[in-house]
Amino acid sequence: MAARALEHLRVNTALVPALWWFEVRNVLIVNERRKRIARTGVSAFLRNLSRLSIVIDRSPDETPLLELARQTGCRLMPPPISSLQNAQGCRLRRSTANLLKPPARKKSR
Repeated sequence: MAARALEHLRVNTALVPALWWFEVRNVLIVNERRKRIARTGVSAFLRNLSRLSIVIDRSPDETPLLELARQTGCRLMPPPISSLQNAQGCRLRRSTANLLKPPARKKSR
């Protein structure tokens, strides 16, 4: 199956969601930490992957996201939340479930 997918990508273009970019790298870094792949293997994999015709769709479907935000009171957050930690001085929460909680309300005096 993987061989067929690779062969398909040699002549066709794949469209993937923006989160895919992060998921691929997370899988690689987790396996590097577990000593299942060397740093050089990660680099080689990403180099080979970059040669394939893969287009990352960076435009989310706004209708369901806006509806979810309306129903839950949550804020809309982009997938690369980790990049905000350094740029904005944000503290990341450990649980992704916490990312879906509405923002804390200020107590009235």
